Amino acid sequence: MIKVNRQSGYFLLVLLMLFLAGCSTSGQKSKPLGETSLGKPQAEQALPKAAELPPGRVEEKVTQVTSNAAVVSLWRESELARSSQQFDRAANALERALRIVPKDAVLWSRLAEIRLYQNQYAQAENLAAKSSALAGRERTLLYRNWLLTEQARQARGDKTGAKEAQRQAQLLK
Repeated sequence: MIKVNRQSGYFLLVLLMLFLAGCSTSGQKSKPLGETSLGKPQAEQALPKAAELPPGRVEEKVTQVTSNAAVVSLWRESELARSSQQFDRAANALERALRIVPKDAVLWSRLAEIRLYQNQYAQAENLAAKSSALAGRERTLLYRNWLLTEQARQARGDKTGAKEAQRQAQLLK
């Protein structure tokens, strides 16, 4: 009989769970991690007006690469929840992914978008700012975050702030 201490047992359990998660498929094609769009989620149902970003003003995708299988799985879970407008579930998955990779600017930006859909405008703006702080020189992501900020400010009635955010976005276009 092989003796396994508690720490090794947990490690083996986590590895087994990751292996099994990697083996499961949903039968649906999903976007690679990091590809985001600012239009409506895939579901055709209408979203809250404040969450809709103006069409044609956003680059189609923000791309990033990750080799962390757990983060990829959580991203896919979040996208599936987002596409069916289960925003609490989507936010939960993103928050779990951010516990794994807390400096991931794309995840913070997507969480900001989810908070916008949930009408949590101040939090959406704060999360977009955090994403921008981590984005470095990723202009597309910075542009996206300024558009999220513009929408959050507009929804809160801050017309001056919204115009400033729009100006900042245009500088990046």
